[in-house]
Amino acid sequence: MLFMSIFLNGPAMGASLKIISPNGGETLVIGSPVKIQWSAVAIKEKVRLILVKGNQEIGIIADELKAKPSSYSWTAGQYKGGAAASGQDYKVRICTVKNKYPAMSKGFFTLRTSVLPHLQQAQPSDKVHPVATHPPVISQRNSMIRDISSPIKITSPVANERYKAETPIPVKWDQNSVKYPELHLYLLDGQGNEVERKQIPNTGQYNDLVMKEDYTFPGWKFQVKLVATKPGTSDAAQTGSSGFFTLRSLRETMTLKRTGSVKNTFRSEPWSDGHEDCLFAPPLWNGRQPVAGEIKIGHSLMEGKYKKCYYSAAYYFRGHAHFDFNEIKGKEIIEATLSLTDSGYEARVPDGTLATNEELITKCEIYLDGAGFAQGVIAGFFPPGEGNTRSVDVTKAAQYWAKGKPNEGLLFKHTLEKAKFVHSACIKYYKNLRLEIKYID
Repeated sequence: MLFMSIFLNGPAMGASLKIISPNGGETLVIGSPVKIQWSAVAIKEKVRLILVKGNQEIGIIADELKAKPSSYSWTAGQYKGGAAASGQDYKVRICTVKNKYPAMSKGFFTLRTSVLPHLQQAQPSDKVHPVATHPPVISQRNSMIRDISSPIKITSPVANERYKAETPIPVKWDQNSVKYPELHLYLLDGQGNEVERKQIPNTGQYNDLVMKEDYTFPGWKFQVKLVATKPGTSDAAQTGSSGFFTLRSLRETMTLKRTGSVKNTFRSEPWSDGHEDCLFAPPLWNGRQPVAGEIKIGHSLMEGKYKKCYYSAAYYFRGHAHFDFNEIKGKEIIEATLSLTDSGYEARVPDGTLATNEELITKCEIYLDGAGFAQGVIAGFFPPGEGNTRSVDVTKAAQYWAKGKPNEGLLFKHTLEKAKFVHSACIKYYKNLRLEIKYID
């Protein structure tokens, strides 16, 4: 409702508010002082500043401010009761304390964490061999390094790859392509500025390049540069660069999608009066056969007469779906969602009874297959209507499998366990079974 007032409460008698700064495109460092400026025309009430992320108000920056002078000293990211995270979709909204004459930044501005000290002034690592007395200079984009020989061939890090923070990033190169004994490794940011430097042996592989999680800020990219020099000189004899790569958080949310392999089972309860004609009686109707990739659940209870034979048969159908999720073993599961499409319905109403509703319940229950029913119902749902898709939360199942428990898939069945009336049938079909799991890697 707050946003609707932008259109409903237009300026009256020439009164208006307008955000001047930040007004879109700025990058503000969280925790730094920032001046919020606005213009106020014929505003007599006090005003309120609100921090907006995307299209959602997340908190009041300041309240009960005088409309003039039209500025406020803000600690970037702070709002009453909290602090904003890094992001590129922030705006400031202004209105009176009675929510009149609202206005907002025209475009989004960015909030980011402070510039890392080691990006401002890189220092040699104390975990490796000391840097030579006169190391090659790579601290600026317009480097003075002279490449006077064939390049060093680097095969890792791989261009456009996303490597995990706090985890060794493999650096690999052709050691036979290095012609000079002093080898230096430089980690550069996307602008060519030095982040870190190391002197390393020419072994063809270096496994101690570890980047902190601070470097996972969106949009940042990096590359490795190797420089081989002649002893006692700062001139570069050879250089080689990897492609640009990015870094992902140590605890990043990953998504894994799988299509289920399905099968169908049933149990039957036949009955006859024992007449010899029953040996030749045709099968009673029990619904159509499911097509490939489709599950069939529900029941049918039909009776018939063949010559002098009276007979009946009850069928109870169950569907099964298995998903290969070996990759999630030991992972922290956040959410698991099953989606399936309603592909049909068949029913027979038990004539002359009061049990129609009971016999025609279409609710589907989902259990862990192979675990009996000891774990109880994992989830339940009603059909969405033929051609429509239903999404079901099956997080419990994914968490069960992630703990190393046997993954035998999911079992689907209707709630009815025993049909009591003839003729009675309630059969549902579902297809396109897919499972999506979100987990922390």
